[in-house]
Amino acid sequence: MLTKPLQGLPASPMTPTPPPGGKNREAFEAEYRLGPLLGKGGFGTVFAGHRVADRLQVAIKVIPRNRVLGWFPLTDSATCPLEVALLWKVGAGGGHPGVIHLLDWFETPEGIMLVLERPLPAQDLFDYITGEWYRRKALSESGLTFSLHTGTRVYSPPEWISRHQYHALPATVWSLGILLYDMVCGDIPFERDQEILEAELHFPDHVSPDCCALIRRCLAPKPSARPSLEEILLDPWMQTPAEDAPLSTPKGDPTPLDWSLLLKVPFLQIPAGAPGGGA
Repeated sequence: MLTKPLQGLPASPMTPTPPPGGKNREAFEAEYRLGPLLGKGGFGTVFAGHRVADRLQVAIKVIPRNRVLGWFPLTDSATCPLEVALLWKVGAGGGHPGVIHLLDWFETPEGIMLVLERPLPAQDLFDYITGEWYRRKALSESGLTFSLHTGTRVYSPPEWISRHQYHALPATVWSLGILLYDMVCGDIPFERDQEILEAELHFPDHVSPDCCALIRRCLAPKPSARPSLEEILLDPWMQTPAEDAPLSTPKGDPTPLDWSLLLKVPFLQIPAGAPGGGA
């Protein structure tokens, strides 16, 4: 989980060094040990692991070959997954504090294995926020966090589903809207492509009108109609201190839990101007 504030990406070198070619399975087995499952996403499975030489704790992402959607040319005869090329480029020159570093990658007939840094302690972001809710009970101030999501299709905006158009900031805001809906309602709003294109939203009674309005703004079908990150921070729901909102119990539910307050925690704030993506 990222806890450092996001800042502007460092300038790319004029002639970035391409990533090295992927090593084979034998090299992986000699250099790393695979550990327990950490999680699964739309395009891969992530395991804990460690490097044999110094027992450095790492995360190992395993991607089936048929789930690699793009390839980057290394030479006239060699390629690497686009994800490898992008991580390698972002990590050049010491990398960026808000991006996990790619340490190594391996290629087998079945798929790709990415060896990534694993900051410890680490925890699933949704589990962390939910845990903070139960520990704190009363949350103060407003804030919003996001995960830059480039894999799971249910987080993809309509323009990507219909025309494969990608606009970075509006796509990030759409993913934020999906995440916020999931957190306050308990599940994602859309499962199928047609539902994403229609963008028809339904809210439980316990979600406040201001929260519903913010989600509707983020999930506007037209990219140009979605707010910027700065506008999200100025939204009325974001400006309402958590202690001013009543902890109401939904009818028929004996457990009082106003999910619309889950994001209102000070340690999850986005600094103004921050850039806008499971496994």
